[in-house]
Amino acid sequence: MFTNKLLIVLGACALLLLMGCGDAIHERLVGPYILIAIDTDEQLTVSRDEGGGISIGRIGPVVTDVGWDPRYIVAAVRPAGKPGVSPSFYYLDIAKDSNKGDQYQAVIGPLSKDDFEKAKGALKLPEFTRHFPELR
Repeated sequence: MFTNKLLIVLGACALLLLMGCGDAIHERLVGPYILIAIDTDEQLTVSRDEGGGISIGRIGPVVTDVGWDPRYIVAAVRPAGKPGVSPSFYYLDIAKDSNKGDQYQAVIGPLSKDDFEKAKGALKLPEFTRHFPELR
């Protein structure tokens, strides 16, 4: 009887530990694109989810703000380990991206705020809609 109770307690503990494992942040954006930080928020990137637990980074780290629509993903990125530094800006042209060949061909950046604002006006890039002020 004692052995069964011990096994149940150990099994419950193991389940709780496994439930605690996982990504620090994992959010679906649009299509195959996700916002993901594996271990810490400092690793936050825009990535392409290839399935089977595999994702390939496209923008970041450290993404501090992100926005998207069916055509583009935009992100503000600061250098890892340097909180308080002004961000650079990027956008990803979804139509130009694929899981074959050069994965960065669709990513434009780093851009200054002024250059980003010009591109935003010309291409009608989306607004930032998801913000991580704690990562700035």
